[in-house]
Amino acid sequence: MINIKSFWCAITGLAHALYIERNLKIHFAALTVVCITAGVTHCNAVEWSLLILCFAVVIGLETMNTAVEKNCDMTTTYYSTEIRIIKDVAAGAVFFASICSAVIGAIILLPKILNLLS
Repeated sequence: MINIKSFWCAITGLAHALYIERNLKIHFAALTVVCITAGVTHCNAVEWSLLILCFAVVIGLETMNTAVEKNCDMTTTYYSTEIRIIKDVAAGAVFFASICSAVIGAIILLPKILNLLS
């Protein structure tokens, strides 16, 4: 049986993260630009699938990073080197996925954009 409340909680959590996290807003803006570009350049199903996978990884990691940061902030109110490392590692995961996704996006979209411009 489908539990609608679980879906509602997930959607509410994503909306909350989007509302409070500047970086998530930037990722969603990039997602929008990439989707428009992919539509204009007529990406095929495989290309769309790769782009959507990139979106899922980056947005998923960004929301997990937000959860880790909020959890760390609740754990202590004083500076902790260990918590700084935890936050930096979580942010590093998002950064790495973002760079890889940008490269994949460029591999897929750049030749199509150049073709349209020529």
